[in-house]
Amino acid sequence: MLPASYIEPSRYSTLKGRVKHILQKRFPVGTKVCFDIAMPYVYWSRGELKLATDHFLALVQTERRGKLEAKDSKGRNNKTK
Repeated sequence: MLPASYIEPSRYSTLKGRVKHILQKRFPVGTKVCFDIAMPYVYWSRGELKLATDHFLALVQTERRGKLEAKDSKGRNNKTK
C-alpha cells in the first residue's frame, strides 16, 4: 500500500496498467513476482525521484518476507561468536 501523500500522474497509471496487462499475458508468474518490485527502479531511471522514493518506501513497509540468515555448507546457521 502506498502512502496517503502518494499521487501517481495519470500518464504513468495508464501506461503502467497497459504494460502490466501485456506482460501478464506472456509471463504471468514473473509479472506477479517482479512487476511491483521493478517499478521504483523504472521511475528512478526516468528521473522521477519522488515517485521512486514513494514506491521504495511502500515496498519496505509492505515487505512480508523475513530476514534470511547465512548458512554454512552443512546447512547450519553461520553465527559468529
